[in-house]
Amino acid sequence: MKALIAIAAAGLAGTVAFAAGVHRDADPERRLATALEGRVAEPPVACVMSRQLRGNTPIDESTILFQGIGGRVYVNRTRNACAGLRSWHALRSRRLGTSLCEGDLVVAFDPTSGVERGGCTLGEFEPYRRAS
Repeated sequence: MKALIAIAAAGLAGTVAFAAGVHRDADPERRLATALEGRVAEPPVACVMSRQLRGNTPIDESTILFQGIGGRVYVNRTRNACAGLRSWHALRSRRLGTSLCEGDLVVAFDPTSGVERGGCTLGEFEPYRRAS
């Protein structure tokens, strides 16, 4: 059964909306550096509870920035490129539990037409918190 990645409160099924907080610079590494500015890296984790996520932003076809609660963000460097991943696409995941995990398959799709654009496998989640 296909489950939509739950980013809504309480882990309710929903479509992942891409946040507009990262400037659409042509250089993905500069966009990522800007998004992580003033943040401190924490040890990588294999899974994140869906209810702890609020949205995401594609940095490039292999890097997705997930916005978490409490100002935490998670960088996910996918195991393979999500061909066609763009800022207006949503993500769909096949998963069994209430967490989004390393190894989960996600598919980028156009939420208006439902047309799938490409899929990839998530890597581990690299959490970053605001520096105190």
